[in-house]
Amino acid sequence: MTRIRRVDARSWLATGVVLAAAAAAVAPTSAPWVEQVYSRRWYLAAQRVVTPVSGLVGFALLDLLLVLGAAGLGAWWWRGVARSGPGWWPRAAAAGRLTLR
Repeated sequence: MTRIRRVDARSWLATGVVLAAAAAAVAPTSAPWVEQVYSRRWYLAAQRVVTPVSGLVGFALLDLLLVLGAAGLGAWWWRGVARSGPGWWPRAAAAGRLTLR
């Protein structure tokens, strides 16, 4: 009997992100387009939100987010390897899967 696996929304989203990244990697972008779209629109819009919020505290919020994100990613990876089972082979396989994710 063949088992049919349903594809959930996360799988479609992940596939879309990978395809968008691949398309962005090979699509030619001109310097004027980057200047117009990123530098004059997206960056300025983000800066108008981030700068006032960051000014409320005495340290760099984005640096804190980077450190917390790296620590969280490391804890997630360590937990996945630790739960994989005894022996070096299951742990190595889990480490490989988690690294690819």
